[in-house]
Amino acid sequence: MKVCNIMPESLLSYHGDKTDYHLVIAPYIKKESYYMNFFKQRSNNGDYVIIDNGVIEYGHPMHFKEVIELAQKINANEIMLPDYSFNAERTFNEIVNQYNDVKDDYDLDQFNLIAVPQGGTVSEYLYCLERITNLDFVDTIGLTYLVDRYPNVDRTFIVGLMNEIGLVDKNKEYHLLGYLGHEDMDPIKIQNISYYRWIRGIDTRTPIIYAYNGYQLKPNKLRPKNEPEMFEEIHPENPHNDLYEYNIEVFKEWCNYE
Repeated sequence: MKVCNIMPESLLSYHGDKTDYHLVIAPYIKKESYYMNFFKQRSNNGDYVIIDNGVIEYGHPMHFKEVIELAQKINANEIMLPDYSFNAERTFNEIVNQYNDVKDDYDLDQFNLIAVPQGGTVSEYLYCLERITNLDFVDTIGLTYLVDRYPNVDRTFIVGLMNEIGLVDKNKEYHLLGYLGHEDMDPIKIQNISYYRWIRGIDTRTPIIYAYNGYQLKPNKLRPKNEPEMFEEIHPENPHNDLYEYNIEVFKEWCNYE
């Protein structure tokens, strides 16, 4: 399973090339910056670059038109359609409506399109997943960490259930959105998920955040972390800088990195 290491601009020149698979935070490339040019260069070098829709930063997704135009700036490979946390109906409707709004104005064949199912319950989530999977223009399904918020459920359960009841489409790819390192997603579970060969990859801030706080990632145990108030404020002069590469490599091992 491939790994995207999400990190602030200040660490990209040190550790941004440790994998060839990247998730770009859309709001960070709205203006000319080292961050934007770094990922443009990675794409031009043949790396796989995904651009998200800004929902984490803004609390709502950017319009798909704006995401497309940002993706063109950095020659991204894959772009994210809109999604609304825990809202299945709005997510599905906005995916279809915004795609239809722009499909005649842009050459969308140059990109893969990733859509993220949502729902307030497991049944709503699975229904949204099924409807999105049936959309021909969607190439990749993003499986959000938010399913861990459902009672007695985590993403390991959802992935296993998808595999068991036939909700995996062999004509689409699958990406795990986010790995927060909390108790419901321990290393053993992420290792188990990585054995599902239909999952292409995962993105995470965990190796960087743990290193920033002076913690080594352990094979079978995660330690509590104190995430900085602003993620982009991490700087390489941090005294625990030597942990960044170590944690990146440990996480890749957990994921059976390819």
